Amino acid sequence: MDAHQGHAFASPAAPPDLGAYAALPALAVGQQQRVGTFHVDVGTGTWWWSDEVYRIHGFEPREVVPTSELVLAHKHPDDREAAGAVLERTFAQGEPFALYHRVVDVRGRVREVVAVGEGRTSEDRSGGEGATSRTVVESVSGYVIDLTPAHHVATQRDVDVALDGFRRTAGRIEQAKGILMAVYDVSEEEAFAMLRTRSNRDNVRVRDLAEGVLGRMADGPVRRLRHVPFDEVPLPGRGSRPG
Repeated sequence: MDAHQGHAFASPAAPPDLGAYAALPALAVGQQQRVGTFHVDVGTGTWWWSDEVYRIHGFEPREVVPTSELVLAHKHPDDREAAGAVLERTFAQGEPFALYHRVVDVRGRVREVVAVGEGRTSEDRSGGEGATSRTVVESVSGYVIDLTPAHHVATQRDVDVALDGFRRTAGRIEQAKGILMAVYDVSEEEAFAMLRTRSNRDNVRVRDLAEGVLGRMADGPVRRLRHVPFDEVPLPGRGSRPG
């Protein structure tokens, strides 16, 4: 398939929910075309780019139809495999990601960028009554931040501060996964699936649920919960089920 072909252009039904990353545009204070947003409908493969993401790739807004093929075609050859793996994993599992890599725009100019985002999941119960539901990734949203020296006036310290919130979020989720792996003797993938399933059931973000798991650990030993299904474990703070 040609890199410029694919699903028709469409805006997301609602503005992408980028909660944990809302502070990242602070990198672009006083500048234009620095930070862009993207949204992918995983089910249809339809991408949406803000004007800034088009320009980062060297296009005028809506000059081309963004697709997964186009996105990967504009990654630097040395970064393409890693970027493809991140996309594949996020589309399948919805885990938060932060990826520093290079983009080669349509004029052949190399841009240094950071892409951050995460998936939004839901439970698929289409199998009917009695069938086991499965967690599906509905969409992926995030930011693309242009760090190219010619356009980047913030210092590396500014970048580190702006991304610190994301790193803390991802780190807390990793810690919570580790706890579930130890308590329930499950794999990393199974531990994250447990978090996603309860997140969807309780309508609580995975990051908040992870905080609840860590808070539960602070309350005392968690190994005694081995025989209690995770869905039934009471969690403190924002990780608890709303009443």
